[in-house]
Amino acid sequence: GSSIQMECKVSGSLPIVAKWFKDGKEITDSAKYRSLCHENTMSLEIANLELADSANYTCSVSNVAGNDSCSAVLTVKVKPESQQAIPDSTVEFKATLKGTPPFTVKWFKEDLELVSGPTCFIGIEGSTGFLTLYSVDSSRSGHYTCHVSNDVGSDSCTTTLMVTGVHSFLLCCYLFVSFFSFLFVKHTFMIFDTLPSEFPTLCLQPTAV
Repeated sequence: GSSIQMECKVSGSLPIVAKWFKDGKEITDSAKYRSLCHENTMSLEIANLELADSANYTCSVSNVAGNDSCSAVLTVKVKPESQQAIPDSTVEFKATLKGTPPFTVKWFKEDLELVSGPTCFIGIEGSTGFLTLYSVDSSRSGHYTCHVSNDVGSDSCTTTLMVTGVHSFLLCCYLFVSFFSFLFVKHTFMIFDTLPSEFPTLCLQPTAV
């Protein structure tokens, strides 16, 4: 939702023509993109940032003597949505890992590292790391962090779990599942967060015993 401005410093004989490209495709001015030129600085403004704006951006300049270009990678990060759950339910966090294995995945609640046991299970299946919490109650509410590392480096992402009580005989609880995607490349660490387009709905009908 925020905006960003990318700059390219140029030098040479005037006039200088500048063009901007996103993943090799030329960008034209619009409500989304605006190219600017001030003295020896060529700028590209990108409004209302979203995940789809993550890409390789190139500034190409030319004059009568020749041409040159430079590129930079823009990574847009989205903060994970908080998750809600009802008491005694099972909650699962997933992390999709991209990069060079092997990966080391650790999960934390606040500053306390979690280990597999009667109340939770931590594991990796292929390129997915996950944390499963069993029979959650209000004490399990808090901030949960997934920390991932490989031989290149490490990164982490934090989300919030809120366990709420039953306030009526019919309770409809929307479970939001956050997916964290970690991408590790040499000298650059990027983390992406996405949400599925559809959220499952859980409806409980308590009965008297």
